[in-house]
Amino acid sequence: MASSTLSPAQLCSSRSGMFCPSQASLVKPTRTQMVRRDKGMNITCQATSIPADRVPDMGKRQLMNLLLLGAISLPTGFMLVPYAAFFVPPGGGGTGGGRPHLPSGGEGQNSCKLWYNAVCTHLGCVVPFNQAENKFICPCHGSQYNDQGRVVRGPAPLSLALAHTNVEDGGKVVFTPWTETDFRTGDAPWWA
Repeated sequence: MASSTLSPAQLCSSRSGMFCPSQASLVKPTRTQMVRRDKGMNITCQATSIPADRVPDMGKRQLMNLLLLGAISLPTGFMLVPYAAFFVPPGGGGTGGGRPHLPSGGEGQNSCKLWYNAVCTHLGCVVPFNQAENKFICPCHGSQYNDQGRVVRGPAPLSLALAHTNVEDGGKVVFTPWTETDFRTGDAPWWA
């Protein structure tokens, strides 16, 4: 096949315009290399260097990168917010206005020194107090305890464990094991 070469006019038609004769004064050739292909076509490649004042400022590039990042991340963030909100538990609907439950003390006093360990003696589920029925009712298997922690209905075999409570300086509540006689049964405590 015949070899073909590119004319300066063909090089100037490229989008970069780097090879145009009008800009030839701005470009300094550094090296010329001849490449020969199998088919007999000669291609001339020329590496160039551009003067420092013609190189784009990196600050502009960083600004454009930040603008592109913002243009992509803002819509993505707005699309992901409903999905993220699904995993956040709803709020309590307000705070304040309440007062702590003081079972044996009056207003402003905290003289209650006896508390129940609200762990079911059947299989260890946490037993909440049901105020409507005035009982501790186990949600796992239906065991029921009266307001003193004594078994009313099984399958729980034993009463709720007792604990002493003390409030230390700074408001920290400390629980200590109950080692005295269980006043509900008159026996030694089973949990000690």
